Amino acid sequence: MSISGHFWIEDSNGKVLYDPHFDEYNFICALRGADITKPIYRKASPARQREMFKKWVLPILADKETKEFVAMLKSTNTLPPSFSGACQANATTWKMVTGRGTIVYGDRGWATKDGGEWIEFEDGWTPQSLRQECQKEIDRGRLTKQGRSWSDFKIVDHPDGNGFTMTKFKNLD
Repeated sequence: MSISGHFWIEDSNGKVLYDPHFDEYNFICALRGADITKPIYRKASPARQREMFKKWVLPILADKETKEFVAMLKSTNTLPPSFSGACQANATTWKMVTGRGTIVYGDRGWATKDGGEWIEFEDGWTPQSLRQECQKEIDRGRLTKQGRSWSDFKIVDHPDGNGFTMTKFKNLD
């Protein structure tokens, strides 16, 4: 199972202290028309944060190897490495090493250049929400796939209701 939202570290005033930047964020922003310099962080409800903390952070805090790794980092005054796709581990180990801030869970994205927003890591993501986003992109004709407009594609729902497929409906040859 994967996380649909995002973990980061904030100070007591809500300022982001730690959330590593990965090169793929530049690509995501270019693709989505977002401004990499205008991040969006939106906290989940307190109940949802507790739920995600218990599920994703507590196991890391209790892990013997993680504790040994953090002890070694502290002894050498070294910050932990960051890994793409592992926000829960990144935030938790950084907090364990530095002792600073609070681990927060919620949505993460960027403001778009047209005044909107693109939320890349959205809590509560479902196949249905992805379908809605894909349909919006088809309707807008904003994205391309191998040089072809998304408007050349349509969404076909699976008969069992569990998912969908993007399929071409125009002759693209």
